[in-house]
Amino acid sequence: MQGYQFGHVETWSQQGATRSGGKVGRARKNGQRAWRAQQVLDEAERVEGSCNHVRRPNPTPQIIAGTCGSFAELRAAHEQAANVTQYFPYTDPKTGAKTTRKRRLRKDAHTLYSSVFSLPITSAEARADQALMNECLAVLEDFVAFEKDRIEAAGGEFALAVIHTDEAQMHIHLFALDRERGSVIDLHPGRAAFEDRRRHLRACGFERSLSKEAGDKLYKEAMREWQDELYEAVSRHTGLLRFGPRRERLSRAEYCLRMASREQNAKDESRAVEARKTRKAAEGLKRAADGLFELGNEQLAEIAEERAALGREKERDEIVRRENADQVNANESRARELDAQEERLRDASQDLVAQKKEIAEKEKIADRKYRSADAVLATAELLGQAENSPEQVPELLKATPVQANENVRAKLARMRRAPHAAVRMAEMFGAALTHLKTIAQSEAEASVENERRELAEGLNAVTRVTSFAAELIAPFVPPQSRENEHGKLRKLLMTVARVKTRNERRKRDEKGRSGDER
Repeated sequence: MQGYQFGHVETWSQQGATRSGGKVGRARKNGQRAWRAQQVLDEAERVEGSCNHVRRPNPTPQIIAGTCGSFAELRAAHEQAANVTQYFPYTDPKTGAKTTRKRRLRKDAHTLYSSVFSLPITSAEARADQALMNECLAVLEDFVAFEKDRIEAAGGEFALAVIHTDEAQMHIHLFALDRERGSVIDLHPGRAAFEDRRRHLRACGFERSLSKEAGDKLYKEAMREWQDELYEAVSRHTGLLRFGPRRERLSRAEYCLRMASREQNAKDESRAVEARKTRKAAEGLKRAADGLFELGNEQLAEIAEERAALGREKERDEIVRRENADQVNANESRARELDAQEERLRDASQDLVAQKKEIAEKEKIADRKYRSADAVLATAELLGQAENSPEQVPELLKATPVQANENVRAKLARMRRAPHAAVRMAEMFGAALTHLKTIAQSEAEASVENERRELAEGLNAVTRVTSFAAELIAPFVPPQSRENEHGKLRKLLMTVARVKTRNERRKRDEKGRSGDER
C-alpha cells in the first residue's frame, strides 16, 4: 500500500459552535461548517438528507461495535452523557466556607469524540479487488484497536466505529463517549494536553499564566505525538509514509521512490515479523516435539511393557480358552447323552402309559368276563340243586343277592386259582347225562325213548340256561363282543356234554365187552 498517513481527531457538542456574540452560528471561525453532534451521527449513519456530499450513499454501512452495537444505542448513550450532573468545589468569597455544588453540563460542552482514519485507496479499487478490500479492512481494524486502547487509558469508552465505502477514499469514523464526566475534552490528545497544563497552573496559583501561543504549542505537540504514535502502531506496518511530499518538498520521482521504498520496507518488516512469528512458532513446535519425543519414548516403553503383559495375558487366555473349549465339548457331549437318555425315558414313559392303558382295558374285559362267568357259575350251581328249576333261578338270585354275590365271588376266586373250574361245571352236567343213560340201560328198551326225550328236554334246558346266562351277562359284555361270548358259552356246554356222553358210552361199551353189563 503506497501513500501517506491521514488521521484526524475532532469533538462535537449538542449545540454546535457559537459566534463571538454568543449566538449559534452556521460556520466556525476557520470557515468550516459548525456541525452539531446529532448531525455528525446522521452523516455517519447515512440518514437521508444528511449526506448530500455522497453521490450514492450506502444506507447500511459496516459497523464495528464497541459498547454500542447500533447508532440508536449510540444516540441514547450520548444523550445520557450530555445530561450528566457535574460536582465541583465552591468557596464562599464572604465567609470562606468550602462546599460542593452541582450543575448541569453546559449545552456547548463537547460530549462526542470522533476520529477519522483514511487510506490512499479508492473505494472503487477496493470494491473491485477483494484481496485489497481485505487488506484495507485489516488496517482499519488496527486503527480501531489503537484508538480503543488510548481512549480507555484516558478514562473514556469506545462506543462504535463505522466504515464507509461509498465515498472517494476508504475511511473509518470512530466515536467515543465519557458517560461519567460528560465532557470528552480529556479524550482529545491536543485539548487534553492544554487542559492538563491549565489545571497544573491553577493548582500552583497561576490563574492566567498560559498564553494563547503557549496553548497552541502544547496542542500541536500533542497532536504531532498522536500522529507519530498512530504511524508507529498502524501506518508504518502498511507501507504508508508519515508525511506527504509537500512537507519535505520532494519531487514526484523522489516521492514515488520513497513510497515504493516504504512499501517494500513494510513488506520486509511484515515478512520479518511473520518470520519471527514462524521461527518462534517453530521453536515452540520444536520444544513441543522434543517433549512429545521424550514422552513418546516413555510411552513406547510403557506400551512395550503393556504389550508384553498383554502377550502373557493372551497366552493365559489361550490356555483357558482351550480348557474351556474341551470343557464345552465335554458338556455338549454330556448334553447330547442326556438328551438321548431323556428321549429314551420319554419313549419308555409313553410305552408305559400305553401299556397301562392296555392293561387297564384288558382288566376291564377280564373283569367283565369274570363277572359273566360268575353269573353262569351261580346259575349252574342253582340249577345243579335238584329242587331248583330254570324258571326259579332268577327269583332265587333276586331273593338271595348277597349269598349269590358271595357265591359268585367265591367262584371267581376259584376260577382265578383254577382255570379248570369250567370243566368241573361241565362234569356236573355230564353226571346228570350219565345218570340218564344208566337209567335207560337198566330199564327196558321201551324206556330208551323216554330217556331220549328227557335228554332232549335237558338239552333244551341247557339251551334255555345258556340263553338265560347270556341275558344275565349281556350288561357286562360290550355289544360288539356279545355274540362271540354267547357262542363260546354254547360251544363250551355242548363240548362238555358231548365229551361226557362219549366217555359214558365208552365205559358202557367196555363193560359190555367185559361181560359186566347185563
